[in-house]
Amino acid sequence: EYDRLEQGAAAACFFLRAADWEEKDHVLQYKALIKTGLVYQREGRRGITVMGLFQNAIQLIPHRPEAYYFLAKHYESNDDWRMVLLNASTGLSMAKEDDPDIGIGYPGINALKILYAKARWKNAGMEDGKELLFDLKFKERLSPSEQEEVTKYISNIGYPAAITYKNEDHFRYKFPFPGMQSIQRNYARHFQDMFV
Repeated sequence: EYDRLEQGAAAACFFLRAADWEEKDHVLQYKALIKTGLVYQREGRRGITVMGLFQNAIQLIPHRPEAYYFLAKHYESNDDWRMVLLNASTGLSMAKEDDPDIGIGYPGINALKILYAKARWKNAGMEDGKELLFDLKFKERLSPSEQEEVTKYISNIGYPAAITYKNEDHFRYKFPFPGMQSIQRNYARHFQDMFV
């Protein structure tokens, strides 16, 4: 309730007490550490504390994706794209499509995919970053806010130079043809050979 009212000092005290006292309930400790980090992040002046809290959550339960997501978001706000890439990549290796919501504001696996794609582009200007964003925009079910974020980002950096055919996309074609499943790649820049 204190957190909902944005009374950060009181909320952080209770969250830290929960993280210290609930030694048997690791998920509650994990949530409390992340919530404390989010309180400090909202205040805007304790970046190292925020980073440490998210890292402590990862140390407590390293196989959950949420802390990696929040840590990647923290690094994104500081334009540290290598660390965004590292944490988004690690979070994706832990994430599942049906991860249950544990009540800390983790938006799900697509948010990690977006961070990973942006970091691939920002870190080294990798063309596959554009391809990943293109795939997210046109092949994933994104929330309206995620769709808006991806669309805005693509409009800033541009579409991939070439849009490659991926075998698992054959069912998306309006007019599939015999043998289509056996095609491994196309050679035209934007599927013209596939259309023909």
